[in-house]
Parts: sequence; C-alpha cells; structure tokens
Amino acid sequence: MSSASWRRSRQTASPIISTARSAALRASRHFLEVDYPYLIPGVSRHATNHIVDADGDGVAVRYHNLLVRYAPVDAAPGLGTGKVLDSEDDLPAIWIYSPMLDRLRRVDGAWKIFERHVGGSMTNRRLEPLDRDPHALAAFMPKPVSSPGEQA
Repeated sequence: MSSASWRRSRQTASPIISTARSAALRASRHFLEVDYPYLIPGVSRHATNHIVDADGDGVAVRYHNLLVRYAPVDAAPGLGTGKVLDSEDDLPAIWIYSPMLDRLRRVDGAWKIFERHVGGSMTNRRLEPLDRDPHALAAFMPKPVSSPGEQA
C-alpha cells in the first residue's frame, strides 16, 4: 500500500475505528503515566543481550542492564507530548551499566526470580540529576490522567 493510499484510508476511517483508536491511545497513555511511569524523569531502563542457560531445575539468565539518560529532568515531561527535542548535552547516553545474572525457578507453573546478582557497575556521574531529592523530582513525574474508560 502506498503512503498516499494509507493516509487516505486513515482519513476515511469509520467512527467505530476512530473511537477504538482513541480509546487505545488513552489506555496506552494511562498505562505509561499511571500504571508504569518512569522512576527517574528522563531515564529509561534497557535489559539487553539475554543469554539463557539451563540451571538445575530452572534457568540462569545473563544480560546487560542499562539506564539510559534520554533527556534532562526538566525536559522529560515534554517527550510525552510527542515533541522532538534537540540535546545540547550529548543525550541520549548510557548513565549506568551493570552486568546481571538472574536465576529463575518454576513455581506453581510460573517463572519466578529466586536469585539476582548485579555485577560491577559503571556510572557516568555527568548524567546524574543535580538535585536528587524526591521532592525536587516530583514536579517532573507524570501526573495521573483520566482512566481508560473516561473521556479525556
């Protein structure tokens, strides 16, 4: 499908599809802002390069845990609006790197982490917030929006 015909099909979408799309967007926003907000404004966590090995009656998972500073604390809320920001601070950049090892066991049919080891970590202190007081960061945390069933 060409981009022009795709755009036309989106412009002529039925009201039912538009309503469903709108509800899905509200539900996604609610999830990211209320159910699973970021813990540190402007920072995301990435677990990469998983290696899974048999480990007795469970599995051992080795991976790299990265905290990526993608925006200064005060600019982070603007990203939720879909804005494209320019960085004069060499962002995004890796703030913390840690090798990880999780040991999992199956309990009542579900996999559970029963042991976690964090290897030696490397941090980039230039990427830490200047003020780490939770009250100072609270102003930049997501604010609850209407629930998925409510009108925005």
